[in-house]
Amino acid sequence: MGVPKFFRYISERYPCLSEVVKEYQIPEFDHLYLDMNGIIHTCSHPDDGDAHFRITEEKIFKDIFHYIEVLFRMIKPRKLFFMAVDGVAPRAKMNQQRGRRFRSAREAQTLEAKARERGETLPTEARFDSNCITPGTVFMARLHEQLKYFVVHKISTDKLWQNCKIILSGHETPGEGEHKIMDYIRYTRAQPGYDPNTRHCLYGLDADLIMLGLCTHEPHFSLLREEVKFGKKSNKRKNIPEQITFYLLHLSLMREYLELEFLQLKDILTFEYDIEKIIDDWVLMGFLVGNDFIPHLPNMHITNGALPILYNTYMKVLPKLGGYINESGRLNLQRFEIFIQELGSIDLENFSEKYADLKWFESKTGRRFNEKTKSTCQKLDIWEPEDDLALSEPLEPYKPNSDLAALIKATDDMLLEPSVSDHQTGTEEMEEVCDPEVDSDNSDDSLFNAEFIQHKTDYYRNKLEYENVTPEVLQSQAEEYVRAIQWNLHYYYNGVCSWSWYYPHHYAPYVSDIKGFSDFKFSFELGTPFQPYEQLLAVLPAASKSLLPQPYQDLMTNEDSPIKEYYPEDFKTDLNGKKQEWEAVVLIPFIEENVLLKAMGPCNEQLTPEEKQRNTHGPMLVYTYTLDNLGCYEAPEYFPSVTFSHAKCELVAIEDIRIPRDKLVKGAYPGVKFDVFYPGFPTMKHLNYVGSLEKARVKVFEQPSKGENMILRIIDDEEVDDDQEELDEKAKKLLGKTVHVGWPHLIEALVVSVSNREFRYHSTGEKGQYNVEENKGNLASLWHSEKQGITDHYQNRLGIDVGLTNVLVHVKVMVGRKYMFSQRGRITLEKQWNTVTSAYPLQTVVYDIAVYEDECVAYKDVTHVFSTGSFCFMLGQPGYGVMAEVLDSQDTLKEGRIKINLKRSDEPDLTPAIEMEKSIRVRYMAVYTASAKLGISKGLFSRITGSIYIAPGGRTHMPTEDVPKVNIGLNLKFNKKNEEVPGYSRKEGTGWQYSDKAVELVATYMKKFPSIFEYLNYNVGNDVFYEEEVFPYENAKEILREVTTWIKQQPFFSVERQVCGSSMLYPETIKTLEEVINEHNAKNSKPKQMLLKVKPHLLYKVSGAKIMGWFNFFVENTRAVSRWSHHRFGIMALTCWAVGLSNCWRFPVVISTEGGGGAFLIPCTLVTVFLAIPLTYMELALGQYSNKGPIAVWNMCLFWKGSGWASMFTLFSLTLYYGTICSYLLFYAMVSLQNTLPWSECNPKWAKENCFTFANNKSVREACANKHGEAFCQKLNWQNSAAHYWGERVLKRIFTGKFGSLRIELILCNIFTLTVVFFCLRRGTQSMQKVLGFFCVVPYLEQMLLLFVSLIHPGSVRGMQRFLQPDFTKLNDFRTWRLAVEQTMCSLGIGLGGLTTLGAHNSFRNPVHMDAIVINLIDLTSSLMFGVMTFNALGALSYSLTISMDQVLEWSDTMLFVRIPLALLYWPGMPQLWSLLFYSSVYLIGVRSQIFLIATLLSSVYDTWPVTQKYMFATVGIACTLLFVLSIPYYTQMGSILLNYMDNINAGCLLLCVIFLEVSGVIWLYGMSTYIDDMHFMLGFRASTFWKFSWAMAPLVSFLFFIASSWDWFLGNEGLPPWTWLYIFQVMMYTVPLLSVAFFATHYITRTKGMKCSKALKPSPVWGPTDAVLRKSRDMFSAHSMTKEYMYRQNRLRARRFQPEVPVVLPSRSREVSS
Repeated sequence: MGVPKFFRYISERYPCLSEVVKEYQIPEFDHLYLDMNGIIHTCSHPDDGDAHFRITEEKIFKDIFHYIEVLFRMIKPRKLFFMAVDGVAPRAKMNQQRGRRFRSAREAQTLEAKARERGETLPTEARFDSNCITPGTVFMARLHEQLKYFVVHKISTDKLWQNCKIILSGHETPGEGEHKIMDYIRYTRAQPGYDPNTRHCLYGLDADLIMLGLCTHEPHFSLLREEVKFGKKSNKRKNIPEQITFYLLHLSLMREYLELEFLQLKDILTFEYDIEKIIDDWVLMGFLVGNDFIPHLPNMHITNGALPILYNTYMKVLPKLGGYINESGRLNLQRFEIFIQELGSIDLENFSEKYADLKWFESKTGRRFNEKTKSTCQKLDIWEPEDDLALSEPLEPYKPNSDLAALIKATDDMLLEPSVSDHQTGTEEMEEVCDPEVDSDNSDDSLFNAEFIQHKTDYYRNKLEYENVTPEVLQSQAEEYVRAIQWNLHYYYNGVCSWSWYYPHHYAPYVSDIKGFSDFKFSFELGTPFQPYEQLLAVLPAASKSLLPQPYQDLMTNEDSPIKEYYPEDFKTDLNGKKQEWEAVVLIPFIEENVLLKAMGPCNEQLTPEEKQRNTHGPMLVYTYTLDNLGCYEAPEYFPSVTFSHAKCELVAIEDIRIPRDKLVKGAYPGVKFDVFYPGFPTMKHLNYVGSLEKARVKVFEQPSKGENMILRIIDDEEVDDDQEELDEKAKKLLGKTVHVGWPHLIEALVVSVSNREFRYHSTGEKGQYNVEENKGNLASLWHSEKQGITDHYQNRLGIDVGLTNVLVHVKVMVGRKYMFSQRGRITLEKQWNTVTSAYPLQTVVYDIAVYEDECVAYKDVTHVFSTGSFCFMLGQPGYGVMAEVLDSQDTLKEGRIKINLKRSDEPDLTPAIEMEKSIRVRYMAVYTASAKLGISKGLFSRITGSIYIAPGGRTHMPTEDVPKVNIGLNLKFNKKNEEVPGYSRKEGTGWQYSDKAVELVATYMKKFPSIFEYLNYNVGNDVFYEEEVFPYENAKEILREVTTWIKQQPFFSVERQVCGSSMLYPETIKTLEEVINEHNAKNSKPKQMLLKVKPHLLYKVSGAKIMGWFNFFVENTRAVSRWSHHRFGIMALTCWAVGLSNCWRFPVVISTEGGGGAFLIPCTLVTVFLAIPLTYMELALGQYSNKGPIAVWNMCLFWKGSGWASMFTLFSLTLYYGTICSYLLFYAMVSLQNTLPWSECNPKWAKENCFTFANNKSVREACANKHGEAFCQKLNWQNSAAHYWGERVLKRIFTGKFGSLRIELILCNIFTLTVVFFCLRRGTQSMQKVLGFFCVVPYLEQMLLLFVSLIHPGSVRGMQRFLQPDFTKLNDFRTWRLAVEQTMCSLGIGLGGLTTLGAHNSFRNPVHMDAIVINLIDLTSSLMFGVMTFNALGALSYSLTISMDQVLEWSDTMLFVRIPLALLYWPGMPQLWSLLFYSSVYLIGVRSQIFLIATLLSSVYDTWPVTQKYMFATVGIACTLLFVLSIPYYTQMGSILLNYMDNINAGCLLLCVIFLEVSGVIWLYGMSTYIDDMHFMLGFRASTFWKFSWAMAPLVSFLFFIASSWDWFLGNEGLPPWTWLYIFQVMMYTVPLLSVAFFATHYITRTKGMKCSKALKPSPVWGPTDAVLRKSRDMFSAHSMTKEYMYRQNRLRARRFQPEVPVVLPSRSREVSS
């Protein structure tokens, strides 16, 4: 079907159909569909008329991406985005594709040949062959990969794309693009829960999309397409979407127009009137004028009024049919035959119009028309190129034959009968539908009928190449054509019913010959689609053979090829009644499928694997956004890879969405809302109107239409005249009210005034209040101008007669919505109105209608809009336009302000660019100045710079609107379009100004063509000029051709026009601007940070911010950890992490029991130097380098990510019972406030008979013997008061194997501890830094005081001697070394992830190796200090009790809660004070460790579920609550026993296991050399031999001690009976880390999907520094280049090592600034 003709006809017949896409008036669409081939053609060969045009593949892909992006951003689909590329088409389509590709190849060759004939030198690069846009070519395969990449990129980076399901149906998926879209729409309509009010938008250039859209019967369906301009054709298309005007063609209006078209049927039908069925029949009628699958019927041309003929015939016969013809895709043959028989009269009518011409020809030539020669026939073709008759004459002299004579006789016999032959007789004779007025007895009529029969016979002989036109031939023609109609109906309504069927002729039969088919039985075999290469061979010409694989190319050109005949190099075309060459029928043979496939057989075996892959069909790709980071998506070519892919792809076969016919939902979907107005979808409802067809010359395409227009006349039921009282009533009713204007394209608007020719009523802004102003003077003129303008627009553009207009309603149309913030932080969504007032006739205003309201995002208050951690832009000063981070604003919300952290960089000095712009800025002058320079009149200068139309011939009295004219004006100004030519013209107010370039251009014009100016000087006021008057003595045609050619060659002709008043920069200015910006960026100035308190209206919220979900185990996260504001905070945090209860509790116990006293310091020192410091360095450096926590840091080796989870499992189990120890400490600190320390005596409330104090030990035992006997007392387990208090009062310990009751006092202590932790972590780093000083310094001060007191006690000498007394024999015991490793690793928390977390807070260039050394020294020194203080206390106890130190150390009681409390009783002064200081200091040490243990866990949570960091306050609260609940078993009477078991597990084998896993993953899998390279890049120096040796040995050493520890636990069992529940639980605890590693390793291996396992061992693309500049620098950094780079970084490190980093936290409050 002629696309522009059908589209133009429909658009002009129904003028309101299309509207220009406006930014604020685009409807909300749920689904957007792109018919991609239109975009591909536009972007790949935009200028087919230029033989010199060349384009690169990269440019094509970029333009396609850009075009898609513009369309997506324009429509913003809410649910679905479907991109459909043409795949292998049905066989019926291939004939049209074949003809089009043959013609395009010949046109390209002709174009280049003509260019060479003109002596032009063509580019050496091959031109882009548009025939490659066919499935199976290399270009389409590359395009498909690029489109996949583009979708992944957009989904991963664009929030709008993440909200949609994206479907890419590429060239691999069989089917035409638009029909694959229809398949999907039918599929969605068949799904349960389908929304019948879904809003669809389909982009495409084919006019049959109108029919396809109507076939769906969806009420809210619009077509998006570029502006179509009619007139002189140009082969150049715009491929820059920003320069294109887009239109929306609303099928909702099309439905209503069709209802008007066939409205008269409503009252005359004998069956139910159904507009949906009428639409189906309208689609059927559209097939009769031709489409891509069947040719048009003879005499059925759109330009000749074919559609009105079809409409009139339909309305004439439908009441007689008893039903509709098209039954939802099934053709009712009986009704269709009646319709066709009635339509058949068009053949006879058309022939009668030509019959007189035939007689005239006979009288002039002396021959009958059918007797002329072949050459005469060719002359007749030229004489009447539009005549079907002329093009259907015989190609050789007419020779009558017996068959034709018999046919004529049979026809004559039938024509004598008044009725149609009876079908019951089985007659197969040829029938004719004749005019009933024809008198069969008249000899002239008989001759006329014979001529008519002969004319049709010649048509079949010459067009369809039948030698004998028999009734059987005509019957087969009718059957084939009706079969084609049915195939089309199936294709449009149900999908492909046969891939192999096609219409086997270039031409259709005459309508009058299509009959006798009501009993036909049609069946179609579905078959299978062609393979891509089969289609390529079927449609491509030999000129495009390079697009095929090499083995197939000879089939096209080799003379011995069995299919060579199908690829003619020279072929004819036939206009067949059309006017344009592109509409002509391409007369090439149809290719035979069997012959083609047989010829391809031998070649198929020669294909390469890649070529075979291209020759297959593929599925559709359904993309959805996922929170999972799917790794790096490699770009196929030209573009950067997608580092973090979040596009999940699902493969869906096209067969899966093709629904069986009986499952389809036909017609209007149940539940659709026809009575509700959906904004943006125009409707004629809500006003009373009538429609009529008139030749009103409506200008739809800037030219008066030639055909009929459907004119809408509004019926004003409430006509308001000039009476002031009536106007007063209307004003009261409308002023300040929201209405809808612009009918039928309704737009919401606010009424601001109402006026008639005498008065104007203005709204005061308050309801019912207005001011009245009299229309006088300029106001009166303005009113008449406004009235005339709007009524003319309605009449001349929209085809709407608004009637008499007495009252105008002045409105401000809605342009959007905006969130408004109240003083109290509340939010309201308010409509925003245009500042410009528009006038509309009162009778066109619509109000009080049901309107569908879209769901808008609702925010409760300002904190939901500007949530903590989100980003916004500053709209005030200072820092206009600078991005800022929103901070916690709870303390500023009372003032109505938001607190933001703004980083403001220095602005570049643009003075050079400004000066450059001033120096080259074009100077403009008024028209009188410009004309004076040339010595011509102002009128002539103004006219020559505009448009001057020259009509052909001389002056006549006939109208010139339809006469083709030549424009010889310079077109430097466009008043109607309000456009100007930059550098030549400029509009100032209502007048025009011109530059020196314009004056010089006119001067050149005047010099070159003086005769034109001489004539115009005296006739400048004429509207149209004539050739004979302007050029009376010259060849006008030749001069006009020369003028137009000269104008097109001028530089201004290629300058893009712009809207008047637009600003632009010249290329020189832009270049200077780039230089200034580059120079400024090279300075690399650091941004200044500012804390601002800003009113919400001065902030612009970033829309489309990425919101991550809550669950993602396998994410390779990009969350960046906040940095310390100063390096000292990092050291204090490391101290708090490393120095914990292990130093206070475990170290003194180990050294006093199995460590060998002072000898234990030797293995501890060696382990610290050669193992602890390197591993501390490693963990800190990994966190600092990647700015990641303990989970995300394993992006360096995804295969080993389970190691991170193993560390978190160990840390979690440690954290559960760590708080219990803190509860014990807090309890002891609290009871220390009593007057007497409770363990100083055996209180009867909790003490039993076996309790004693050292003061009454002897007396208590004697009393027991006297009471129970000596034997009984000797069996008792005697305990001193401190031990008894610990077991019977604090723990109330039981050994029954049951948990027993809860210890409420300890639970309360735990609640207090977790509350402290919560407040320290509720704001992350910001709140932690505020308490670091207290927790780091205060415990040390208390411990130092206690150390001083212990040293002055006389017994301290005993303690010191025992502490330092070495037992070197222990060094021969491997267990001692293992204990040293366990003690050091446990104390520093290596392997638990805390060091990695704290390292992530460091600045990137922080000297982390120094931190590792310092923190290990602090840890070892602290252990020694606590050991000295502890042994001094024990020495005091030994001294006071006069017992040896060995006896004290042999006690089995716990050190921290029995021996130390007992020793404190014998310290000088107040024991309560020393007890309070001791337990409060140890409690603070325990709490700070607990803070960082939980902080590490939270860091893993934030890494895994980033959305939780946004709600940090709640996340910390939930974490503390969860830890409290899970730790409850430790607060039972059996809790201490469980605690001891868990401590032995975590501090022994389990810890060594996770250390080994971590170290082996870094050194062996990630690679020590790679790790060293990273450290070199980060710190600026290469690791020394010491570090390399230590790291290389670390996996072996950790594995050795892990095995040794496992031997003790699993074989020695450490006293645990095997296979008890505690033993099994312990075994399970040990296997969890190994299972975790195995699980994740398996996951990432399987995710590689058959690729090498080494793929899973490679670092994730997100691994590395989070800063983009550092990442790029790291990629370019060569670690082994030990020259200038090495020295540069060494010097830089020395210069910056001790300089404080730029703080990233907020400045002090004294520097806060309010905006």
